Amino acid sequence: FNKKKFQNSRIERWQLELSEYHFDKIRYKRGRYNCNADLLSRFPFDKADTDNDAHPLRIRLYTPSTIDSINTLQVNAISRSTTRQLLQNRSSPASSSSTSLSTTTITRSKTKKNTIRGSRVAADVLVSHSMMTTTSTADNPSQTIDFSIDRIRNKQIETPRSPFDLPADKAEETHFRTYKERRITMRGDRDIVMKRFSEESGRVVPYNTNLLMLFKCNHGLQTITRPEVNDVNCIMFPKRNRVKDSEISVRFLKRNFLEACVLDPEIARSEIRKRGVQYILDSVVQALVENPDRRYIYVEMAFFWRWWNEQSDDMRNTVKQLVNEGRLEFISGGWSMNDEATTHYNSIIDQHTLGAQFLRDTFGECARPKIGWQIDPFGHSREVASLFAQAPIYATNHIIMTMGDDFEDQNANEKFKNLDKLIHYVNLEQENGSNVNVFYSTPSCYLYALNKAEKEWTSKTDDFFPYASIPFAYWTGYYTSRPALKRYERYANNILQVTRQLNGFSQKNLRNTIFDLSEAMGLAQHHDAVSGTEKQHVANDYAQRLSDGIDRAMEVINVAYAKLLPKEGQTTPSPDQFLCPYSNISACLPIEGQDQFTLTLWNPTIHSVTIHPRVPVTREYLIRDPIGNLVPAEYLPIPDTTKNVPGRTSSAQNQYLFQASLLALSYSTYYFEARADAKKIEHEKVTTTTNQACHLRVEFDDRGDLKHIINLDKDLIVSFTEQGFYWYASYTGSHTTPELPASGAYIFRPLFSEALPVSFARSINCTKTDTVQKASIVFNEWVSQEISLYRGTSAIELEWTVGPIPIDDNVGKEIIIRYNTNIDSAAKYYTDANGREVLERIRDHRPTWHFFVDEPISSNYYPINSRIWIQDRDRQLTILTDRSEGGGSMYDGSIEIMVHRRILHDDSLGVGEALNETAYGKGLVVSGKHILLVDRPSDSARLHRIGAQQLFMHPLATYSLPNTSSYANYSDMYRQSWSALSDAMPLNVHLLTFDQLGPKQYLVRVEHYFELNEDEIYSQPVTIDLQTLFNSIGTIAEMIELILSANLPLSELHRLDWMTKGQNSSHVDMFRKLNFIEKCLERYCLYLNYF
Repeated sequence: FNKKKFQNSRIERWQLELSEYHFDKIRYKRGRYNCNADLLSRFPFDKADTDNDAHPLRIRLYTPSTIDSINTLQVNAISRSTTRQLLQNRSSPASSSSTSLSTTTITRSKTKKNTIRGSRVAADVLVSHSMMTTTSTADNPSQTIDFSIDRIRNKQIETPRSPFDLPADKAEETHFRTYKERRITMRGDRDIVMKRFSEESGRVVPYNTNLLMLFKCNHGLQTITRPEVNDVNCIMFPKRNRVKDSEISVRFLKRNFLEACVLDPEIARSEIRKRGVQYILDSVVQALVENPDRRYIYVEMAFFWRWWNEQSDDMRNTVKQLVNEGRLEFISGGWSMNDEATTHYNSIIDQHTLGAQFLRDTFGECARPKIGWQIDPFGHSREVASLFAQAPIYATNHIIMTMGDDFEDQNANEKFKNLDKLIHYVNLEQENGSNVNVFYSTPSCYLYALNKAEKEWTSKTDDFFPYASIPFAYWTGYYTSRPALKRYERYANNILQVTRQLNGFSQKNLRNTIFDLSEAMGLAQHHDAVSGTEKQHVANDYAQRLSDGIDRAMEVINVAYAKLLPKEGQTTPSPDQFLCPYSNISACLPIEGQDQFTLTLWNPTIHSVTIHPRVPVTREYLIRDPIGNLVPAEYLPIPDTTKNVPGRTSSAQNQYLFQASLLALSYSTYYFEARADAKKIEHEKVTTTTNQACHLRVEFDDRGDLKHIINLDKDLIVSFTEQGFYWYASYTGSHTTPELPASGAYIFRPLFSEALPVSFARSINCTKTDTVQKASIVFNEWVSQEISLYRGTSAIELEWTVGPIPIDDNVGKEIIIRYNTNIDSAAKYYTDANGREVLERIRDHRPTWHFFVDEPISSNYYPINSRIWIQDRDRQLTILTDRSEGGGSMYDGSIEIMVHRRILHDDSLGVGEALNETAYGKGLVVSGKHILLVDRPSDSARLHRIGAQQLFMHPLATYSLPNTSSYANYSDMYRQSWSALSDAMPLNVHLLTFDQLGPKQYLVRVEHYFELNEDEIYSQPVTIDLQTLFNSIGTIAEMIELILSANLPLSELHRLDWMTKGQNSSHVDMFRKLNFIEKCLERYCLYLNYF
């Protein structure tokens, strides 16, 4: 052994293994041999040296195996005598030897009572692995046994056992006494780790208080209580780097950021591949192998997953070893580093779960991210902080220095060698009195060190929006950039959730087919994807990936409906379902001219809903509901503004609109039969119009201005002084004055603080039917809106269409919709955080520092993921959005929301091109939807909470062309309605996830989504019976409550305790069953098996 280079982790592993066989003395090579870390590569071990103390007399054979769980333990060891026998057998080429090697079997069983909103379930966890036999055959007699670093590198154990585990046949007390009295040196005789013996298991178990949890690392260790050891450092925190109170700890955190969004097309499209991400990972792994002191962190799984699938078994085993040793640490662990301003919490959870599952299935417990980490997103939302807490400033002498940048480290060894020299020479100055200690570290170790410092910390309860990099440069434009992509991402998520549900309830277990859409959605959450801050060809690629994923999801939907639709005994295949993705421009080409077709609606929520489908047609039809009754449908003309959208090829001139009532978690099929008779709708021009339903009345004046919304139930009136569309001229910036940036994909910087109306004239056309009353208002040839009031609803629907935005004057334009009212809002307005929590905003104010107003408009813009409202003592106006947008309140009583942008200059923040979206040779046309709610502040929560969830989880419409002669024939063959629920769920409970993991395994997330004191009724505790979700499948046999990312049982989670100012402890376990006096807004993540 090379004493000078003994820190080599592979050599030290031999020392630890030899200790199990009482090999207590190791001799080191001296003199000319003491010069090379890879000494044994030059001096291989052959049979002539079997009795030479200069070499180990034992060899270890590793057999790769499948990782069945985080507690897998598969170890095959050959003793000294067996080694001799193998070597002797080499002398005879004809003979062979096979040795039966047994593995230790670890069975872990634990029973715990869990309370799920009043329901008690018993959760039994049983992980066991059977004995296995490995056969080893002798090789060529002339071959030597190579103990080189290269051999070890190529023979890495796939699921390494702990070096502290006693062999099963040596766990007796006498052996233990000898073993427990010694300290074992790990990682180059620098990190001293204490062991304790578990009387229950008869095993030596290592302590690890890093993040207050047992670091099992695929070792199959028994769970133990947290030890009281004061001399234990964070894993991978070397002894020499322990920080004294008088010492400054400088931690080099080596990282890279590969921008899964920016370059993803270049991974799949080799013709434009430029930056070679695979070479970065190859280089980093090699650099880590060469020096065990080095550390590296990695964030996004989208790239790593692609790279991993191309690696050999040897490389995979090497990476697993690095992960298990803590030298390569996965941080955050999501599929991408998601944006925090334009994403919805449902999709954030999904993309983190996707990455977490990959890490768990590939590396086991060692790879599970243990801290929240954010780098590069443009601000930090409170909801994301909350999600990190549920998934698991230098105030001390610990200083962190991040090293790395985007797409660095194609030659990682060069970077590491430079840092090695810097660390060496800085630390040498300690001999001259320096108190600076520099070393490699990871975020987990840094966080642990801060916690161990026992300082008081300042807490922050608001968020970090809006973000500004320099004065006048507020990154608020991307809240709206690429609005069509933002909407398409929401649409794809809707399909993903429906597909998972249909797959689960049909029990088809087609999760692998759904992966394409899951992966595309995970990638779309990236902070340069759904944010709209990528190049145009990259945005096109993400839309294409979502489209391809949707196509694959439709395969699953068809398989599911093929099981659910046919009646008992029916063998005729059900017709294929298909989507009409252009229904937002009233086009559905496959059904045009058909004699009959069906519309099937799946409700993905656990509550009944009423919606109003619109079906574009080229002829008239009779429509029958699921029980065969004729549906009273309205036959309405398609607006000219819709028919004139560039690229629309449909010949449909009219559309059917009707009311559809859907049960919870159900489908309903509506049958369309062509008919010969026709009817005509008369349209009237009005000077003053009043649209009134049971609960609301909407009034306009003769020029089409919205004047009043009246809540008839509460006798509330909100008057509008102005409602319409305006535009800000985009600031062009200057290359000579970079401190005055242009408005671009990231930055919103208007040329003037006053927005200009898109038109001073407008026209109005009102239509009244039994189902809907609507006012179509045209502002000019590129802006229009349609305000609809449906029978029996308490909401007003406003559909807007903007584009092509004209740029003939060479001026970029940013289009807003403004609602000016007589509400006395006192400079306050409220926006949501990622679709869930709500934060109070105050114009020209920041909660935690004095704010200097340099950009009065953009500095008051905030992300609007699902809702914004203003209120006074008696009235509240809430606006729900169908995608992420940016907006705020520039005046008391006013709400403005940016809906579209077309800009001619780049803001010089990395995109390298102007945000000038086009389609069919013209500017892009975008349409969207706002839902307006008027109520008392005390009663508004139930409207906007339920309304936002129903808008986000909208029923999915699919069509089919049945090969049946009549409705009677169709109804004889197929069920026209079906529900997975036997009982309705409470309105304040939301089904976030229903995903089949295996033949009888499901992942379920449910949440109580009302905040504390939001509503007198719905903020109260609620009890649910999860068995109602499985009545159509089977009986729940086992239930395990998990953390939010679904990669760790809740019972095994332990969190650091932080002291905040005022001696308040943070040790409130967010995962225990909370008393609703403390908090209502929470989620449960459950893993279920059924009989």
